[in-house]
Amino acid sequence: MYHKQLKIAGILLLISSCFLFAFFSIEKNEQQKEVVVATEDKNKEAVRAVLESDLTVPNKEYILIQKDIDKKMDEIRESLPEGNSFGISENSSEWLAYEGLVRNTYGPYFMDYAYDHLISTSQAFQFHLRTEEEQVRYQMKVSDIQVTQSENVSSPKNYDFIAQVEYTNNSGKVTQHEIKGVAILSEEGKIGKYSIRDVDGLMEKISEDKGEIPASTESKNQEAIRAVLKSEFTVPNEEYVLIVKSIDKKLDEIRQNPPEVGFILEDSPEWLAYEELVKKTYGPYFMDYAYDTLISNVIAFRYHYGYFGFDEKDRYEMKISDIQVTQSENVSSPKKYDFIAQIEYTNNAGVVTQHEIKGMAILSEPGKIGKYVLSDDGGLEDKIDKERE
Repeated sequence: MYHKQLKIAGILLLISSCFLFAFFSIEKNEQQKEVVVATEDKNKEAVRAVLESDLTVPNKEYILIQKDIDKKMDEIRESLPEGNSFGISENSSEWLAYEGLVRNTYGPYFMDYAYDHLISTSQAFQFHLRTEEEQVRYQMKVSDIQVTQSENVSSPKNYDFIAQVEYTNNSGKVTQHEIKGVAILSEEGKIGKYSIRDVDGLMEKISEDKGEIPASTESKNQEAIRAVLKSEFTVPNEEYVLIVKSIDKKLDEIRQNPPEVGFILEDSPEWLAYEELVKKTYGPYFMDYAYDTLISNVIAFRYHYGYFGFDEKDRYEMKISDIQVTQSENVSSPKKYDFIAQIEYTNNAGVVTQHEIKGMAILSEPGKIGKYVLSDDGGLEDKIDKERE
């Protein structure tokens, strides 16, 4: 009887242990879920806070501080001989007030290394610039901010955002714009990278109200840059492939049977067909002096296969999206435009990688590029070269 009771007691103890283990496991899982949800909420809150600060115009405190800075700059200008360069001291009370406003507005939501670049890159209050001027009286209201964590398991810290902006221009006319971008939350509630990729024509409206450049010219300039980027980073271009194959075939013929003295490849039908394609693709968007250097400076079709010698094995693809073109805020260089775009690169094996390209263009005339510089291709060209080895 004793052994039987002992056995029953052991079974009851085992069952009780199982219930306790299950209870604490459930409780632990619930706590973990709460931590994940809390972190995600803080991350979304940080992105929303930044968007609300950026896209709510006017900001009265910002305007008062900027007026003080302008007044100080006028005082400095009047005290110096005409033609001398000058700037406001970073230790002046006016500038320190501005830094304090940026710190209070953005500091709580950015990593230190990201925050340190907000002023130098004009990212802080980027939609507020020159709103302190009497003739600039546009308004912006942001609503329907949607922040979603990336579904990609390899980038769980990426958050995409979309927001609706109601823009009222100086004359009281209202337009709607959809803003899109991405933020990387390096730590809980702290942004390590923040990028608005598409403003849906908002910058053109602001530029028009600030009197920087006629809207029609602004649109032509942005259209020219977008057209060049789309031509350069949409691969393959079948017409280009056929022409390059014909040039490659011609070069093989020349190697096997050297032509007569005086033969010039540039005079051949194959090469002339290439020049005609470049002219058709890039010509409408470049000044003559800039267009004349596209081939010699290896700018035209630089990222298309066949550029470094045609190879039938090359079958990579590129797609471009989220092209963002913004006019320089520097009043001394109104013809300068910065651009950012996203490239989806699929290699010969079908592996997809994402690359962000950055650069600048100077529009010497409406819709005509005088200078075009791709300053950063996000490692794209190196990746192409390595995979072709």
